[in-house]
Amino acid sequence: MNVTESLNTILDEYERAIEAETRTRKPAEGLLGFGRKPGDMACHEAFDQKIEAFFVQLAAQPPCREELIAALQSLFRAADTRPWPEHAYWSLLAAERHALRLIPLLNREDASALLREYAARYKPWERLPVQKQIIQALKKACGG
Repeated sequence: MNVTESLNTILDEYERAIEAETRTRKPAEGLLGFGRKPGDMACHEAFDQKIEAFFVQLAAQPPCREELIAALQSLFRAADTRPWPEHAYWSLLAAERHALRLIPLLNREDASALLREYAARYKPWERLPVQKQIIQALKKACGG
């Protein structure tokens, strides 16, 4: 299984876990602060741990250039690839921080291409701290 397929498997598992946990919720759970809200679902933490383990493993045994780029692009595009619920969307954006392990492995040209693509996705005034960190890491990998 290649890197992109492995990452897609993690995303598929996350999507199924969200659906399963959503089915078990009570109709008004989380309303008015009572019970758990969707962002408190255990699947979000489990997903983040799987993504972290995946990127730690990639950093320990770096893949070929093409797979490295594909892994980063897949993670950066994950939030836009499916109709995720809002609480999952924020978890996907937060999981992008795990890419910081792999960015130093990029060559200048690849880092530059990813920087252009990534920076174009988010307006400067709307960027979250993790997105700013990724942009800075990509700029550093470009030699800047």
